[in-house]
Amino acid sequence: SGEPIFGLTPEQRLAQVPPKKRWPLYVAIAVLATAAGIGIAIFTRPPDEPKLDPNSPAGQASDALDRGDPNKAIAILEKAPIEKDPDGQLVLGEAYAARNENLEAIEAYRRALALAPDVEDDKKLRASLRAMAADKDPEVVAKAFDLWVGKTKDPEAAPAIDKAAVSQLYERRHAVVPVIEKYKLGDG
Repeated sequence: SGEPIFGLTPEQRLAQVPPKKRWPLYVAIAVLATAAGIGIAIFTRPPDEPKLDPNSPAGQASDALDRGDPNKAIAILEKAPIEKDPDGQLVLGEAYAARNENLEAIEAYRRALALAPDVEDDKKLRASLRAMAADKDPEVVAKAFDLWVGKTKDPEAAPAIDKAAVSQLYERRHAVVPVIEKYKLGDG
């Protein structure tokens, strides 16, 4: 009520308290938040894709593909002995896919997967198979889905073939029926 306590009024006591400086607190919070963000970014970063040996035919062809020259990549790989090289077959598939030669790409991917089944999780291979499964050519659709559903563990493959099975296009539906039956994907 404004009566002095120990000789001072409440207003006089408040006037003697120095104002709090909060900017050091705000700076400390900002520094901690930035450090936490950097730490999270470092620890959750996806692993780097394995690099191919630049002196190998697959590495040279991959470099040509990165420069946008699928013709040179195919020329390099056709001259090299890549029959037993899964990386070479994978890059060959990517090069054919870049030229929209889908049937050749699918066969190269099939050889790569036969040589090394663990390449099934390759991002470019999965992306190519997704794109080819959306093709208008029923033969490409059937072969792409056969490889995509049958040889990879891509979680997008089963929903995509389900959508193709109910497509408005008869050719598309007809192309995926043998794949659905082969891998017993139907509901009976």
